[in-house]
Amino acid sequence: NGCRRLPGMSRISRAAGASALRFPASFYADHARSRRYFYHVDLNGRLFSEETPSTLRSVATCVKGERALDFFFNNLRPNRSGILEEEYSHVSPCGKEMNFVHAADTPVVFLDLVDRDGPEPKLTFAGTLTAPFDPARLRVCADTGRLYHPLTGRRRLVDADGDAPLMLLRSQLVSELHQRIVPAEGAEERADAASESGSGLGAGTTAPFNFEWAGKRFPIHEATVG
Repeated sequence: NGCRRLPGMSRISRAAGASALRFPASFYADHARSRRYFYHVDLNGRLFSEETPSTLRSVATCVKGERALDFFFNNLRPNRSGILEEEYSHVSPCGKEMNFVHAADTPVVFLDLVDRDGPEPKLTFAGTLTAPFDPARLRVCADTGRLYHPLTGRRRLVDADGDAPLMLLRSQLVSELHQRIVPAEGAEERADAASESGSGLGAGTTAPFNFEWAGKRFPIHEATVG
């Protein structure tokens, strides 16, 4: 499967910006002997080897290839391995190898909304993976203003209560949908709280918002993500 080095992963020297690594290079070398590898998901849903210094992370150095990304995210699950559970919330097993995942926010980030005019709109993630979109289930984090939607249909990712986890919508997608997000009736004076920065509606906003979809308005309820 080529799990150790996913297709599209740039070969970055550990010496290049080693001080920008999350842990010392020896940490990654020691765990590699036990076939444990470490990845980071950024706010745009891009997947990086943690051995790529943060100062060098870009479109050029992220993991690419639809098949590789789909395989990785199809196997994603909460980290209940007993190893580094506090540091890495999720893992993606690959045979005898274990890939540990640290996220800037959520381990899955929705990239686009497709089939917007059809009866079954879908949110995309990873390479070609999709999840059903329900405008009534959009949520906003009051602390950051970021928008989220449940990732349904992924049995491995449900929480202890059996609920689908909330996953981030990337800022570009929120910007595209921004014209559909309107203050709820009686909250016009707070409309200025809406902002495209921070991937959402404006950090710290408590203004109620609605999402306009198919001629209807759906309230965007607050949710705690963490």
